[in-house]
Parts: sequence; structure tokens; C-alpha cells
Amino acid sequence: MNITRFSIQRPVGISMIVAFFVVLGLYSYYRIGVELLPELNTPYVTVVVKYPGASAESVEQEIVKPVEDALSSVSNVKKITSTASYERARIGLELEFEANADLAAIEATKKVDAIKNRLPDEADSPVVIKRDLNAKPIVELAVLSPYGLADTYSQTENVFQEVIQQAGGVSEVELHGGRDKEIAVEVNRDKMAAYQLTLDKIASALKKENQLLPSGSVYTEATQSDVRVIAQYQDVSEIETVQVENTAGRKVPLTSAVSQSFPLWQAERQ
Repeated sequence: MNITRFSIQRPVGISMIVAFFVVLGLYSYYRIGVELLPELNTPYVTVVVKYPGASAESVEQEIVKPVEDALSSVSNVKKITSTASYERARIGLELEFEANADLAAIEATKKVDAIKNRLPDEADSPVVIKRDLNAKPIVELAVLSPYGLADTYSQTENVFQEVIQQAGGVSEVELHGGRDKEIAVEVNRDKMAAYQLTLDKIASALKKENQLLPSGSVYTEATQSDVRVIAQYQDVSEIETVQVENTAGRKVPLTSAVSQSFPLWQAERQ
């Protein structure tokens, strides 16, 4: 007996079956969950390491290779992609689709922490990021200014960024591009040799004299105050007073080995 003959001979039964599926469809239509931007499992983990002043070749040799070796043992890794650029290394892990990206990010963090001592001292701490499509920026703003990169960056960071962060519903604001204010110190090679100085000695002396350190607390009967030692450079003239210890253990004024020092943001305007 074919379906057509059965339907003609059993009209009530067929009607009940059709009605059942119609009711089931209507019930599912109003009960099914619908989202404009549903959450997706994105099996990607990225490790970013900044290495100030390093070339792409140095980043590859000193950052990318050790981190790659450490991350190669992370579970469920399908593919590793690395990029070495000026002052920055980026290592991306593509996981199997069924892998848990949260657990993979935790495991990658442990692997990277284990090889921190193999990375250069000047490199920043590695940052492990789980790529989340649900956290992509919804608004991107570009700042244009007739002033230099340093002034534009400073105004954007200290004024615009704070105002946007205080707006309702804003979760996070990220700032990219521009140039922060820096001081360029030009060292004379002949003077360095004459005074028995090295670049490491000069860099170390400049770093030690530019500190912001906590120094404990001061207690009274009613209050508690935190104490900090603020010893950061405020002007170029303060850098010129730095004393550098040479290889013979003697103190040499920084100005004896420096051709000149000037703010980079002033140099840009010349």
C-alpha cells in the first residue's frame, strides 16, 4: 500500500500527524534560542613578547625560538605560526577545534613562565592571550593632529583615553600607535674609550637613577600613609648629572662621554 492510498483511506490519522508537526514547529520557533552574535569556540592562543630596541633578527633568535620550543609541547596544538618584527614577537597557536582554549591558555602560560630566565633581561614579560571573537572592538577611533607623534600620543593617553573609559558601557580601551616621550643620549665612542666606559655601564647607570620605589608606611594613631621614593627624571639637565662607574671602578660624569642629549619629540619638529 503506497502513501497516497494510505492517506486517502486514513484522512483523520494523516491530519493528526500533520497537526503534530505543525504544533511541534510552532513550539520550537518560539522556544529556540536566537542570538545576533552567538558565542563561538575560537581555538587560538597568542603569545606576545615586546623587546624594546631589538631588530627583527634579534627577536627571532632570542625570543621566538625559545618560546616556540616551549609551546610545542602544549596539548592539542595543530599549528604554530610566528612573526618576528622590530621590538615585537608574536607566536600564534592554532588548536584542534574540540580543544578547550581556556585550558590551553593556562598551559601555555605555564610553559612560557618556565623559560622566562632564558629570555633577555631587557625583554618585557610574555603576554598570553586567548583570542575571543566576542571581545573584538566595536568602535575604532583614529586621532589626527598637526603636532608631533609624542605630543599626540601624550594627549590621547592622558585626556581622550580617560574620558572614553569613563563613558557608560565601556569595558576596555586600548591605545595603539604613536610614540611616547623619550630622551636620546648620543654617546661618543672615542670619549668612552678614553674614560674606560661601556654602553652597558651607561645604560645601567641611567636606569638605576630613574626609579619610583615603595619605601614602606608611616603610622600615626589615626592614619597610615604610604611612602614612595620618587627619583625619576623630570628634565634633560637631571640626566646630565648622572655619574657612571667605569671598568676601573671610578665615577665618571655622563657628560664626559656624551656628545649631546635631547628630547626625541623636539628633534622631530626640527
